[in-house]
Amino acid sequence: MKKVLLFLMGFALIIGLTAPIKSVSAYSEGLLNGKILEIGQIDPIAGVITPSGNTTNLITDNSEGTLFQLYYGNNAENKAKQYAWYTFDSPVTLNAYKIKADGKFSIRAFDENNNQIMSIGTELAGSNHLVIDGTQQNIGAITGVKTVFICAGTENSNPKIYEFDVFSRPQAPINLSATGGNSVVDLSWTSTVGVTNYTLKRSTSSGGPYTTIATNVTNTFYTDPNVTIGTTYYYVVVAVNVIGESTLSNEASATPIAPPNPGRALLTVYISGGQIKEYDLSATELNAFISWYDAKDAGSGPAKYKFVKTWNKGPFKARSEYVIFDKILTFDVDEYDVVNP
Repeated sequence: MKKVLLFLMGFALIIGLTAPIKSVSAYSEGLLNGKILEIGQIDPIAGVITPSGNTTNLITDNSEGTLFQLYYGNNAENKAKQYAWYTFDSPVTLNAYKIKADGKFSIRAFDENNNQIMSIGTELAGSNHLVIDGTQQNIGAITGVKTVFICAGTENSNPKIYEFDVFSRPQAPINLSATGGNSVVDLSWTSTVGVTNYTLKRSTSSGGPYTTIATNVTNTFYTDPNVTIGTTYYYVVVAVNVIGESTLSNEASATPIAPPNPGRALLTVYISGGQIKEYDLSATELNAFISWYDAKDAGSGPAKYKFVKTWNKGPFKARSEYVIFDKILTFDVDEYDVVNP
């Protein structure tokens, strides 16, 4: 962990950023949940943080029952102040923090060039006070954060930190696609980090306005069944977590189509001796007859084929008619579509 130069005076403090937003009972959706924080001390003269080689996850373990105590010491005695920090793999945006603590401290954020871009807490005169009772607090949108620090706030404060985390709004889903199916539209998209669930929105005009059609979707796919055949729909999806909604995904459109006509066929079988048999069959029934005929023609299968008669049943429980393979001279198939009334 390379040393980070901290100028203790002269930083522009970000104040007035502690308006509460939605509170949650756990820290599990935070960016630091389960992460291991490095511990180090700052040289009171040079202002340089030096890693101590120690680490902790007691304040990021999603439990307010464990704690890690930070020490400030006394500058008059040239004692170093203690920091805990985490460096992200790539810069993130911070929108909120949540902390359970006993004592004075401050939270700082640095960009990838080690420039301080946020400082809130009780360390410097005039600084705003952190809310330390475990409720989630809004800090606007601090972009480009590479490293986040927490440290003791004032001399001899030695705060006990029970739990600490920072939160980011989820990134917008990407690669949304829509496909018109049989009286439905199928949607799929690519997930992004920090997502709890998704909200689907739809419009009949490109660009909206959009109406919500589904919430709390946990998969990265969805089928919209409430559509009208021939109407083009425009969709967006947003990601949701404890902070709120992401921006809109890309827009995707599709037009649902009518299901294919199942079709039927009139099968006319010419029997030796001059008999003619006609059967009105569904596509499935016709395929079953042809499969039997082809199999028998190849030398396998039963010698007769059974047709169940659904017409002129009269008083009978069921009526069946059989045709014998050896008696079939030829047969005709006349297919037609079913016209719904």
